[in-house]
Amino acid sequence: MPVTLEQAQTLASRVIAKAAEQAMTVGVAVVNERAGTVLVVGMDGSRPFTPDTAHGKALGTVLWGMAGERLEGRGNNAVFDYVSELYGRRVVYAKGSALLQRDGVVQGAIGVSGATPDTDEALAQEAAANY
Repeated sequence: MPVTLEQAQTLASRVIAKAAEQAMTVGVAVVNERAGTVLVVGMDGSRPFTPDTAHGKALGTVLWGMAGERLEGRGNNAVFDYVSELYGRRVVYAKGSALLQRDGVVQGAIGVSGATPDTDEALAQEAAANY
């Protein structure tokens, strides 16, 4: 079953609470297993592009089936660039995302943006571990 809006809201709330504890402002996005948008949100004070960047990270992760850490830098590859073109150049190949899985089945992905790349990745991975 794909990730639900309620589950996405819970995940985003946890990421936002964790970011606020560390005095960071982030954007969070959750997509379902078919790259459909479930939720995109930005914390008060986050940069205007942060939620969209989080969405792009989540897209890349669910489309390729791997976390942002493994996708980082692949945008210069012809096939990866082609996929980005298919999705209106909205796919972001960078740290800050994780697959959402249950019993080994991909149900979606979460993307985080606005902190450092390593912190974005850690927040996404922690959220996914608690999915």
